[in-house]
Amino acid sequence: MYKKKSDVYSQHVSSVLEFIYRKQKTSRIEIANATGLTPALMTEITGDLKSQNLIIEIGDEISNAPGSGRKRKLLTLNASAGYLIGIELNMRGIFFVITDLSGKVITEAHETFSSYDVNNINSEIVLQLNLLLKKSGSFENIRSGDCHSRTFRL
Repeated sequence: MYKKKSDVYSQHVSSVLEFIYRKQKTSRIEIANATGLTPALMTEITGDLKSQNLIIEIGDEISNAPGSGRKRKLLTLNASAGYLIGIELNMRGIFFVITDLSGKVITEAHETFSSYDVNNINSEIVLQLNLLLKKSGSFENIRSGDCHSRTFRL
């Protein structure tokens, strides 16, 4: 059943994804403690992310503490669930990168400003991006969204 999620919920999902991205292997309780989210909300968010195939459980955390209760399930990003495209414009030109969801670079390219007409920068970006995608093969799971230094939204 589809239900519309609020902007606040989306921000919480972004926080969880960013935490998992930076930590790589973590548990729900560790995410909850670091983000201030409740365990119930963590269960809902991680359930949604698992159903979207964006995160996966990779096993149990090993605990040396006796009587520590149930072992924590470790979570990580499903690197092959999609790809991200980065585009940077700076004084030297346009730089492109395609990564998997873990940040591993799949392919990259750049164009210097001297090799194209800067007055048509939008069409140049589209052209170069299409060439990069053709050169790189099929990327069926490229996700659109915003990636900022403080947020990670898909």
